Amino acid sequence: MKKVVLLLVVMILLCGCSKKETSILNNEYMKIDGLYIDESKDDSVMDILYVFYTINSKDKNIDVSSKDLTLVINNTNEYKPLIYDEYSPIYTNYYYNNESKNIYVGKSFKLCTTFKIPKDDLKADKSITFKSDILKVDDLKFTIDKVISKKNLNEISMDLDKDTFDTKYIQGEDLLDNNSINASYIVTFKNLPGITYVDFNSNLGNNGGLGHLLDIVDEVIINDKYPQNTALEDAKMTLEQMRKSYGDTFNDALAMYGFTSVDDYLYSIKISFLRNIEVENYVKSLITDKEISDSKVDGTKEDKINDIYANKLSNDSTLYNKALINLRNEYGMVINDEGLANAYEDYIKQK
Repeated sequence: MKKVVLLLVVMILLCGCSKKETSILNNEYMKIDGLYIDESKDDSVMDILYVFYTINSKDKNIDVSSKDLTLVINNTNEYKPLIYDEYSPIYTNYYYNNESKNIYVGKSFKLCTTFKIPKDDLKADKSITFKSDILKVDDLKFTIDKVISKKNLNEISMDLDKDTFDTKYIQGEDLLDNNSINASYIVTFKNLPGITYVDFNSNLGNNGGLGHLLDIVDEVIINDKYPQNTALEDAKMTLEQMRKSYGDTFNDALAMYGFTSVDDYLYSIKISFLRNIEVENYVKSLITDKEISDSKVDGTKEDKINDIYANKLSNDSTLYNKALINLRNEYGMVINDEGLANAYEDYIKQK
């Protein structure tokens, strides 16, 4: 009888000490960066759940958007994403849009997806998994206790970027105020990750001014618009030509032109090539069929367009800056630093 009782006790202990299921928050293709509930989206029945994640297009080019993820609770209830402007995580460095972005092989990309879920389905003892026709997420699983509640999007952003958030840019502002700007981002865009103060301060050629900031801005948005451009390759070729031309006096020439290093000079050339891509496309878009038909240039239609383009750019010095200002507006650029924002307004007025 004692043996039977002892066996029952052992069985009960074994059952009560079953191993907790391991959470899997990342694989080779995707990493969950954070799961948050925004308490400012007050609803007595439903919560807005933010899922922030980084994908890695390890094997092939992929087209992804915020709508490519389905959330499953307890392997039973499925929730499709709801991507609304009012839910946009505008102070975070994550893409949030229904429109697909092409991510080339070997690149990583940050995404955010939002779900509207009943509060009763967000209890700590339940599990979360995902489904997707685009992303490899079958092995990701964890319990709802991984979800963090925050007062608003500013708190969410600060928690996501706690490793890079620089308190010296707070300058006394209450970042927990829902109307304040998250000071970790010096520039935000409508549908692109923003530019942090860390990016601004660590980027090549930093002079701390508006010109440096616009270099970074233009690099980001032009690379996004023309992802297969050859600006860097062209810049490297130009650099080598300059090396050969100046020979032993190459470094002296760089110093004479105000560059502190070869990398600084290479970056400057690359930015010029990138801007030329956008300027050429912008100016050529202004050329009318009548201008082409009236052209006196012998040759193909493309020859005529190139001649008209060169003349327009030569005769109207404002076109270059108009092209770039127009592109920044297209991308919804917002400068969150007051001093630099005012400087940019003055810059626009002068152009």
